[in-house]
Amino acid sequence: STNRGRSWHRPQLPIAQMYHANVDDRIPYFVYGNRQDGPSTRVPSNTLTGGEIAIGEFRSVGGCEVGFAVPDTVDDRTVWSGCYDGILERHDLETGHSRNVSVWPLAIESWPAAELLYRFQWTHPIEISPHDHETVYVGSQHVHRTTNGGQSWEVISPDLTSNDPELQQRMGGLTLDDAGPTIAPVVFAISESALEPGVIWAGTNDGYVQLTRDGGASWTNLTPNLRGLPPRGTISNIQPSRHDPATAYLTVDRHQLGDFEPYVYKTIDYGRSWTRIDAGIPRGPLSFAHCVREDPTRPGLLYLGTENGVWVTFDDGRAWHSMQSNLPHAPVHWITVQEHFNDLVIATYGRGFWILDDITPLQQLAAAWQEGTTGVLLLEPRPAYRFRFREPAMSQPGDPTAGRNPEYGASLHYYLPADLDEEAELALVILDADGDTVRTIGGLDREAGLHRRWWDLRSERARAAKIRTKPAENPHLPVPDDGREVPDGRPISILMPPGSYEVRLTAGEATRSRSLTVLKDPTSAGSAADIAAQMEVLWDLYGMHDRSAALIDEIEWIRKQLADLRARLRDRDLEGGGELAERAAALAEEMAEIEGSFFDLRHTGAGQDGLRWKRLLYSRIGSLASLIMGSDYAPTDQQLQVHRLLADELADVEARFEAAKDGSLGDFNRALRERGVPNIITGRTEPIP
Repeated sequence: STNRGRSWHRPQLPIAQMYHANVDDRIPYFVYGNRQDGPSTRVPSNTLTGGEIAIGEFRSVGGCEVGFAVPDTVDDRTVWSGCYDGILERHDLETGHSRNVSVWPLAIESWPAAELLYRFQWTHPIEISPHDHETVYVGSQHVHRTTNGGQSWEVISPDLTSNDPELQQRMGGLTLDDAGPTIAPVVFAISESALEPGVIWAGTNDGYVQLTRDGGASWTNLTPNLRGLPPRGTISNIQPSRHDPATAYLTVDRHQLGDFEPYVYKTIDYGRSWTRIDAGIPRGPLSFAHCVREDPTRPGLLYLGTENGVWVTFDDGRAWHSMQSNLPHAPVHWITVQEHFNDLVIATYGRGFWILDDITPLQQLAAAWQEGTTGVLLLEPRPAYRFRFREPAMSQPGDPTAGRNPEYGASLHYYLPADLDEEAELALVILDADGDTVRTIGGLDREAGLHRRWWDLRSERARAAKIRTKPAENPHLPVPDDGREVPDGRPISILMPPGSYEVRLTAGEATRSRSLTVLKDPTSAGSAADIAAQMEVLWDLYGMHDRSAALIDEIEWIRKQLADLRARLRDRDLEGGGELAERAAALAEEMAEIEGSFFDLRHTGAGQDGLRWKRLLYSRIGSLASLIMGSDYAPTDQQLQVHRLLADELADVEARFEAAKDGSLGDFNRALRERGVPNIITGRTEPIP
């Protein structure tokens, strides 16, 4: 309240507590998770609208505030979404309906764990089999399995916990409060190997690790093999390797027992032995681990979420490096790799979802360093989608809950060693399939280390004309020494077509090249032939813009010289000076009339000038290019008509200017020479006769 309590405002804060993050395989993809004190959530990773991801793009996917929301990436319409009390729903993205398919739909809130048939914890695990999307596992003290969409369930394990009665009592203290978070001991993590069907790992919140290699027919308690691990920790996640069926990683969280160690373990023999791999994580009260994730393409490359950040190791845990960057320090409860885009997606318990776009360079650095490669590196870029922007959802300005869309285009990465010469040339260039330069990316960071730059898939901007004279009717406005931009219209930059490109890095004497594939937007209805037809017209408009800018530049220099000459003639006693001044004024007016075909010379670029003065040739060329470039369709008949109209108009203006140069300007220069006055310099390389 800001008025002593007469009215109250409830502000929105960007502090969402997300338990987990899962992703689908759409292009672009969506992120799924359950938010404490809010609904389950499906959020687009990229709305293709630029700028913010408005809250209007978010939607609930069943379940409730806690647990997992796991999309079925095969049928692409089902989401398995959890809730407390063992509640489980099967949500249909197409209809928006949710069906309750709980294993045991008996309300358990305020009941002590000892009196329950099935002990379901607040965030009970949900796992879709990587081998059969119809097979889904969930965990109580048992592992349950369905193969018919939750119509029925079977128990495929014994009680995998300690079943310790001491952990199953009612809560004490000032008040009784038995809710899902207090239920123990339970299965807290379930993961099936992507390499071997039926190899299922389970971890409990009282420190047990169990494994079946036959789909649940028999289980092995691996807990005694975790040597040095104190009892009763929560096995917060288990990651079966994507590269070796006998390898797995896990994290153990013991902070509720006053132990803040970041326990991270690895096995290479199906859990018969384990090795701790967390020695490089700095210790502190926020160092305990929540989730370890193995890179899907690079063995030994691991990502770790702790209570205060994200870490990466390139060598299977021998050395860990902070990946914090601009990520707020918050508990990182879950990590997922979206494999198609190669993005690292995390769920923070306090700052919502975050995405590290494109971890390709980390994978390639791990490979390069393992092979002993050093020095300047240009890393192979992932394919870039030539996305087309879409109409946005309604949004509220200044919404603190809005997300941010990623940068548009291709992410390019280069690595510089510490010994790079400070004076070494550093350049990043994009070339097309014919070897022609498309774009030069400047302002490269020269510090040692890994760097990212984005190419927006556009060509170099067309030539930008500079104005060297004051706007008409506004003689009080100053003109910068280097001129001012044409106030109406802007240089064209063409969105390059799908295809193959070369990225070339020059760093001193080192030159590195990589290929880059630019992909067509998969939702675009335009064909390759449509895009080719569009490119033909766009490049012609690009050339027309360049010709216009060159002509404006030349006329501006002529007008500036004429203005300077008139000022000098007023201060100099020269025979016939008055006549020359009059002819200079007339010539300046003639040149201004020609230049005025491109833009209204009264235009200052400020305020509402864009509404006061007509849009003319210079901006109309750019406007037509922008309209044609707005989709992947071939130009319409009327767009082609306007193109021809503008081309004819430009040719007419060019002809008028050439006639003036050869006529009145040539005559004026001859008169100047007769009186020993320097000529008005034009853009021609040959002298005017």
